[in-house]
Amino acid sequence: NFLAYAGRYELHDGYVLHHVETSIFTNLIGTTLKRGFQLQGDTLTITTLPPYLWGAQRKLVWKRT
Repeated sequence: NFLAYAGRYELHDGYVLHHVETSIFTNLIGTTLKRGFQLQGDTLTITTLPPYLWGAQRKLVWKRT
């Protein structure tokens, strides 16, 4: 499965709100997605929070080079 979206975001304590302005799934445009995040050193991990799309938690890991 693949999901792509972009837009403004707000950081909060332990989670981020993504305000979807464009997406490959047009029904997400105009919605807000709440995601967990953790920043450790050069690594940012973003995780889905319940309710889960496609029935399971997903994780995205970015590492600065």
